[in-house]
Amino acid sequence: MMTIPSDLLLHYCKLLLDEERLQILGALFTAPQTVSQLTQKLTLRPRAVINHLDMLAKAQIVKPPTKSDAPYSIDLAALLAAKKQLFAIEKAHKLAQLPDDMNPEQREQLLPYFDKTTLTEIPFKEKPLLAWLAEKFSPGQTYPEKQVNEILKVVHSDTASLRRSLVDYGFLARANNQYWRLQRD
Repeated sequence: MMTIPSDLLLHYCKLLLDEERLQILGALFTAPQTVSQLTQKLTLRPRAVINHLDMLAKAQIVKPPTKSDAPYSIDLAALLAAKKQLFAIEKAHKLAQLPDDMNPEQREQLLPYFDKTTLTEIPFKEKPLLAWLAEKFSPGQTYPEKQVNEILKVVHSDTASLRRSLVDYGFLARANNQYWRLQRD
């Protein structure tokens, strides 16, 4: 896999904030084109087109021609590599923000449901979430409902739904407003 330095990724963003470069890229996405074709099609000065194309080529967004009269084209392989790396960086950043007490498998499975350490939605049928929540309770200890709520509200305000799911899926048991963790295989 091609590695794209983070400073180059920032450079991509800056490059794409220019209207003329966006027009050039739009034209190149339709078909490879020469400087003169781009100049005529976009009504830009030749020097401006050449400067923009040089910047885009240095950033590996476009492929420069092999001959002086050959067309420029989009460097799709480089763009896809940059996209892949951007998403990998974003995912690593999000994974690093998840609660510390999750194992790698739980992090991977539960990532879509979290914004940092807080659940954005409750995936009721996600057993990895319920297993992770159950680990917050010590086996052999009973907890009053208020204490269960305090433990669960750290990840989501709907503690009643979380409590109910933990009981329904056999992670916790409940009697007389007391909860305890069940041993699972």
